[in-house]
Amino acid sequence: IEEAARRGHSRRALQCRQFQILYPRVYASAGVEITAKILTQAALLATPPGCAASHHSGLSLYGIDVGTDLTPHLSTLDREPIRVRGVTVHRLAMMRDRDIDGWRALSPELCLSTAATRLSLVDLVIAADALYHRRLITPGGLKHFLNHHHGAGVRRARRAQHLSRARSESPRETYVRLMLELAGLPPLECNRSYGDEAAFVARLDLSWSRWKIAIEYDGRQHGLDLMQRERDVQRREQME
Repeated sequence: IEEAARRGHSRRALQCRQFQILYPRVYASAGVEITAKILTQAALLATPPGCAASHHSGLSLYGIDVGTDLTPHLSTLDREPIRVRGVTVHRLAMMRDRDIDGWRALSPELCLSTAATRLSLVDLVIAADALYHRRLITPGGLKHFLNHHHGAGVRRARRAQHLSRARSESPRETYVRLMLELAGLPPLECNRSYGDEAAFVARLDLSWSRWKIAIEYDGRQHGLDLMQRERDVQRREQME
């Protein structure tokens, strides 16, 4: 409300159709798409300063969207945190947090660990791979943290860390890899480059070099874009 007043919007104006109420004293423009990140930011405005985004909500502030739950999850050290309807507030014994463009979130390692109480194993691995890809954490750093952390969800987080790969570059790529590995097939190599003495040929999403098997995930544009299809055919002929 205070920010709205600075921008020239009265309390009465906030009740019009131009705005939508998200939480007490927190409004958004009616045209704003309500995403997990927007709800997390709104929840941080509606709760005391001691709260930080955690679980999948913290991951959303790092640019990683996993799971289907849009309910904001925040954490605090306060023994009796103020409750806001529509926001889940957790009390933690310890917190490591960061400032992300003015928004407070737990460290990437803690976000992943707390998210393990809510997310599936596959979503956790997707999140870990994305954190590596964004260079927010390293495999060694995550392993060290989880080996010394004993909060809720840490066992599942440790399994996700074991299954994660630093060279994965997209959520769907991680998903395909996990479907194969969890089915009992050998570990795949991620984004390895192949070629011969003459030239570079291809950088493959997933592969088993030992058996000369390549596996790739093609997004929708590969089927809709004629030029992209022609490039794909040419590339696969070179690979063969």
